[in-house]
Amino acid sequence: MPASILIPIDFSAYSQAALEYGQVLARQFGATLYLFHAICFPRNMIYGTADTVRGSDQNRVLRQVREKMEQLMEGRQVDWQPRVDFGHPVEAANRAADELNADLVITASHSVGVLRRILSGTVVEKFARTVHQPLLVIHPRKPGKTAVEPLSNKGASFEFTGFRRIIVGCDFENGSAEFVRFACRFARKSGAECHLVHFLESPMDETLMNSTRGGYGEQQEVLRQDRRRRLKSLLPESDCSEIPVKTAILPGIPWEGMVAYVQDSVSDLVVVGLRFHNPWEKLWMGSTTESVLRHIACPVMVLPGEAGIR
Repeated sequence: MPASILIPIDFSAYSQAALEYGQVLARQFGATLYLFHAICFPRNMIYGTADTVRGSDQNRVLRQVREKMEQLMEGRQVDWQPRVDFGHPVEAANRAADELNADLVITASHSVGVLRRILSGTVVEKFARTVHQPLLVIHPRKPGKTAVEPLSNKGASFEFTGFRRIIVGCDFENGSAEFVRFACRFARKSGAECHLVHFLESPMDETLMNSTRGGYGEQQEVLRQDRRRRLKSLLPESDCSEIPVKTAILPGIPWEGMVAYVQDSVSDLVVVGLRFHNPWEKLWMGSTTESVLRHIACPVMVLPGEAGIR
């Protein structure tokens, strides 16, 4: 469980929302909070390097950033440390997370237009494709709204006290058991209940179906029972014995079903795994995880499949 939490900030209302979540989780887990900001100077378009910046200018900017961090953290009862680096925000944050051996990275998603998403994606999606640690994505929204809406710096007010209901999307691929173990440990520490959810995209499974064993409805029930057994087999007894756990087998496309399930169950955290089977998938994130990040308004935890999860 996280002993160190990294929060990249740009001093907007969005990063302040991420900080509200981070300080509560830091208290719950007894973790150190690392506040991170990347200073990105203009680049020379010909040589691809940063324009010449005098040392005195760098020191002035560093001093200003640290002063803003001190103001932002004033009065917050949490163990924290500042970290300021130069470079591209995503690259610098990933580098800092690795160097600090962070267990969790928290960031907030800025709402962008559909065209921009298609052409370049978002900073959050770039984080998810490259970060080696679990990534908690906060979707700030106005009270009572189910859709993500842009925030103004004047209207950023959040009262996060902890997660109460955690939904884990399970697809039974390699790594699913590790994702479930992480979610259960997180739920136990947070005092939350855990829901394991699997969606049946195909109406039939040829490996289980046998035309001599009843009609379509009966065979569908066989399929659901098989999936339910597989869900329960993912539960580690040592990490789930003290928390309420529920399982659900539902029809439909995973991300669409997850949106509906989150709304119906009033859930406040979704956990999904991210795996890359080839280098090209790092350029274009898997459709399920990408859609979950874009369409679910509650926080989403993206767990990397390539690195060990503590």
